[in-house]
Amino acid sequence: MEEGKPVTEDVKSGDVEKPRENAKEVLSRIKAKLDKAEGQRFGGAAERLPKAKMLDARAIEKADPEHKYRYVNTDDPGKVQNRLDEGYTRISEEDARNAGVRRQVGEGVLMKIPRAKHEERVEEIKELGRRRLTAHKAEVRKVAEAVARELRDKHGITVPIDRLMVDE
Repeated sequence: MEEGKPVTEDVKSGDVEKPRENAKEVLSRIKAKLDKAEGQRFGGAAERLPKAKMLDARAIEKADPEHKYRYVNTDDPGKVQNRLDEGYTRISEEDARNAGVRRQVGEGVLMKIPRAKHEERVEEIKELGRRRLTAHKAEVRKVAEAVARELRDKHGITVPIDRLMVDE
């Protein structure tokens, strides 16, 4: 089997027409090739310094579970200022060295925030998402109320609002 050749090429090459004894051999070769392809995470040459490994701050988070750490891109000064306004602080070079992590990776600088403040911010973001997901229902309800009021005032027809609402 040649490298880079599609798996189905083995079947097309005439192996199917061979006696049944070869079927196990063909299937095992196809399985071996699929297992090899599945085992590869990335195509091409292996990276020397994968980004995920360089930006891994788990060591300092284990040493200091009271804070949440993240790398912030310093190319955008507005982003750094936003993080500072949210309560993030830059960590010292000494703290990073003691924990065995990099303080700065390219344009990213390691910052920390108290875990309680971080979790509070996450909850605020989740609540904002929930409000955005339900905002359309309030608008539809207002329109249904307006339609019910117009039917009642102009035509004398009383229709419950729930009957006008479509519940998805």
